Amino acid sequence: MATKTAAELVGELEAFVYHGRVERDDLTTILKDTISFLEGNPEYVDPEAKKGNYDFVRGTTPEQVFYIDAGGASEVFVTYAQDGRPEPEGPCCYGGLKWVHTVLEKEIGDVIVEEDHIIVNLSQEETLLFKAGKKGYVQVRAKWDDGTAMATEIKEFEVGGLLKEGEI
Repeated sequence: MATKTAAELVGELEAFVYHGRVERDDLTTILKDTISFLEGNPEYVDPEAKKGNYDFVRGTTPEQVFYIDAGGASEVFVTYAQDGRPEPEGPCCYGGLKWVHTVLEKEIGDVIVEEDHIIVNLSQEETLLFKAGKKGYVQVRAKWDDGTAMATEIKEFEVGGLLKEGEI
């Protein structure tokens, strides 16, 4: 069976929708072809993976991937916080968020910056800085030479515990 292009697969789905009928076997075949195409495409990243899961267990060495356009950034900061809660600045609920306790901050030299994502590798020593059973928070900020700056939304993560404390 020849592999079809994504455009051909989309065209087939559009034709089924246009004609108002989809045979179960035809739809199953198209979906299998689509999955096969996507799995064989090195550029494809599952949209669920892009949402990010930043949970980890203390004393481990997790690799975290943040899907943001940071290519060419001159500065990158990945800030991890815990034990704090967001406090509004200014009147009522407007303004930025202030975190009570920053646990760890990674800079551009500590991370791998790709065109569409940033990879952060945490060490055992770094993950042991966090308290088990408490939520953690992470945010990525980047700046370019032209003065353009960006920041991600603050993301929550869970920190798992250890039965035996310390590094392995």
